Amino acid sequence: NFLAFLFAAAIYLSLKTQLLLVIFAHQFSLPLDVIYRWVRQSGVGEITYVGGNFYRIFFQAHVYVLIALVVSLALILFARKLDLNRSVVKWLRLNAVLGSTAIVASLSRSFWVGLAVAVCLLLSSYIFYLRPRPIDFFKLGLAWLVIAAAEVMFLNLITLNFNGNLIQDRLHDPTTEAAGSSRLAQLQPLFRASLSEPLLGAGFGRAVTYISNDPRIRQEFKDGRYSTYAFEWGYLDIWLKIGLLGLLSYLALFVKVVKDGRLIIAGRTENAGLAVGLLVALVAVAATSVFSPYLNHPLGIGYILIVSAVFYRLTENYGTSQNKTSRSSLVNQTFQDFAVLVIDNGSSDRTVPYLKEKYPQIKVVEHSGNVGFAKAHNQAIAWSRSDYLCLLNQDSVLEPDYFRRLIDFLEENPAVAAISGKILIWDYSDNKKTDVIDSLGLRVFKNHRVVEIGQGETDTVAEQPAWEVFGVSGAVPVYRRSALESVKLPGSLGREEYFDELFFSYKEDVDLAWRLRLAGYQSFCLPVAVAYHNRTVRGQRDLSDQAAADLRRSKDQMVKLYSYKNHLQTLFKNEFFSNLFKYFWPIFWYELKKLVYILLFEQSTLHGLGLYFKQRPKLKAKRRYIVKHIIKVKAGEIAKWLE
Repeated sequence: NFLAFLFAAAIYLSLKTQLLLVIFAHQFSLPLDVIYRWVRQSGVGEITYVGGNFYRIFFQAHVYVLIALVVSLALILFARKLDLNRSVVKWLRLNAVLGSTAIVASLSRSFWVGLAVAVCLLLSSYIFYLRPRPIDFFKLGLAWLVIAAAEVMFLNLITLNFNGNLIQDRLHDPTTEAAGSSRLAQLQPLFRASLSEPLLGAGFGRAVTYISNDPRIRQEFKDGRYSTYAFEWGYLDIWLKIGLLGLLSYLALFVKVVKDGRLIIAGRTENAGLAVGLLVALVAVAATSVFSPYLNHPLGIGYILIVSAVFYRLTENYGTSQNKTSRSSLVNQTFQDFAVLVIDNGSSDRTVPYLKEKYPQIKVVEHSGNVGFAKAHNQAIAWSRSDYLCLLNQDSVLEPDYFRRLIDFLEENPAVAAISGKILIWDYSDNKKTDVIDSLGLRVFKNHRVVEIGQGETDTVAEQPAWEVFGVSGAVPVYRRSALESVKLPGSLGREEYFDELFFSYKEDVDLAWRLRLAGYQSFCLPVAVAYHNRTVRGQRDLSDQAAADLRRSKDQMVKLYSYKNHLQTLFKNEFFSNLFKYFWPIFWYELKKLVYILLFEQSTLHGLGLYFKQRPKLKAKRRYIVKHIIKVKAGEIAKWLE
């Protein structure tokens, strides 16, 4: 709703700007003096003749055109990540053309500075978060050239006299132009006045006198001496009126909002692209406020309050809504002999305060940053003493009999080390169950590619009996502690690693499944036990090379990097050399295709290959430990699972 209002207001302001530009450029038989006085005397903006057929049409509310323009550009950049349909992208491009045209027609150097800062930040975010291919840069540059060309053509169509000299003249030495020289003349007296009451400020009514070269002021005051309490320099204006303490308090609020936005972006949720746009737009307003007082104007203050509320809502919705559903499914379990330990891995929402307030009996361990899936779960396992452990993601929901069915199965089958139920997709956007399979266990091919069984398919499993699988997914598995103790690895600083911390995140469940197999344990899927999972990183139903390439383009760069590295680590550390030799050609062809794709389209993933070779000495030590202390089966026992 906020975006709908923002874009509607921006389009209205842009069209109003262009309508006034048409009216004044062509001198239609209208009461132009009345329109001019209405705009000028109402205080909403100004209309100034520049030269030829061009008039400067400026409204203070153009700041929201700037905001909408920046948000539009951000959403266009992140369109694929946000899965926006083409009609939405077309409307965003239209808004970008109309908005940029209005910003140019305003001839506001402050807005131009804000827009320049925003474009630099957007490009940096685009490179850092999406790791674009060279072809993506080409498409982006082409799209922005089209927008710029459309803007110039539109202005020429309106005025029949628009050219780059207008912008060049506006950016020329400001001391040679009345408004610019007056603004500079205001700077020194305003700074001196601010020093008179530096800490607490002189109050909102404090006036400052300076010499202005503005013709309108000179017309009224011949010597140009002008006293006012409204100033151009935004931060100096705040300092003068509420002092350094007030300015620092205001900046603290600004930093808090920026921090909230960065947490959403760092969380890489579906709202990250929107958060980038809103946050960069806020920085653009802050840059504009160096020269124009927007952050101490209701327009700028209003935007800070709106963005603060939006960020709060995004983090609240993403965190607590998922956790409320997950917690309620825990409370309703028919098996109640369990304890809950929460490891917070530098979350970007308000889960921790909520848990501490509503569930003080739950132990919560907080990390200031993301220490990785492996290390966090190792801590949870080491700090607990139960016979069985369920690794429960915060975005998982369990049917009431989930624990009971899995624990009963483990009690009856001591050779089973790991078990998972039938995991279906949970739709958190509508907070409901689906009949789409997320995982029925892990499946390994002869080329050693590992996939989730049934992922993306419609559930037809129903009440089938349990079946053995190579391993279980790391979403909602239940492990036998004694089995985990027998396959743990020596870690750094004397710590024991159930999940290999060299992996950091992704594929750790595959690595653990492999070690359990090497130790002679079994893993099962029990489809009568049902859970739901809102998987962030999904596999593919279609196993073709083209489908794999399409899926990779939609994945986060960190996922691709660690998945590539950790797959190689899993093979090197766990597989028998005889199996690697036996299936050399399937493995070679699979890895060659991946490497060629990465070299052509995904060069940043090569960093994962570098990390793999960097960690090889530690991997060799862990392989030696596995061979000496864990392996209890022959190579053929692993080979029989390869499809």
